[in-house]
Amino acid sequence: MVDAWQSYWLYIFCMTIFSNLALLRSFVSIAESGSISAAARNLGTTQPTLSRQLAQLEVACGTVLLRRDTHRMHLTDMGAKVLADARAMLALAEECEYRLRADQTALKG
Repeated sequence: MVDAWQSYWLYIFCMTIFSNLALLRSFVSIAESGSISAAARNLGTTQPTLSRQLAQLEVACGTVLLRRDTHRMHLTDMGAKVLADARAMLALAEECEYRLRADQTALKG
């Protein structure tokens, strides 16, 4: 059983890793496109920026999420799990934003 203190630190740890949706969007784009360069083109940013963001996320997670070779990047087992969670979190954030905008429009109309 997890006590209150452990729950608090787990909450703080998870919020620290996943509180930046931009890092998650970058990770998803890199994973889906197979390379940092392609993801940078898709996101309209630079390769060094995405490399730094991926490094930040991997440090925060405490594990390697993508294995790099000369041609492509491949998800590690943990990377696949984080990718699924990142997609779910981004979808939830988008859904929440959509509902907020719809509510604001209804209030104005």
